Amino acid sequence: MLYEKGATILATTHYSEIKDFADYHPGFLNGSMEFDLETLRPTYRLIIGKGGESQAFAIALKLGIHPKIIESCPFHNL
Repeated sequence: MLYEKGATILATTHYSEIKDFADYHPGFLNGSMEFDLETLRPTYRLIIGKGGESQAFAIALKLGIHPKIIESCPFHNL
């Protein structure tokens, strides 16, 4: 594993499995970028120690995508 060889690793993902890995393995740390759902804009604030949630469906709904399209997405309830 690269970490065991002293490598610094930075990854970005929406996969909760990777965020969970960082939560439960010593030497790894989660972080997330804050997002304002009211304005649909990033705040550019880094939150250390917590993996973020994807806001893709919330943003799509606020931008007018029909809810049935969101509900038909296989990833909607993940």
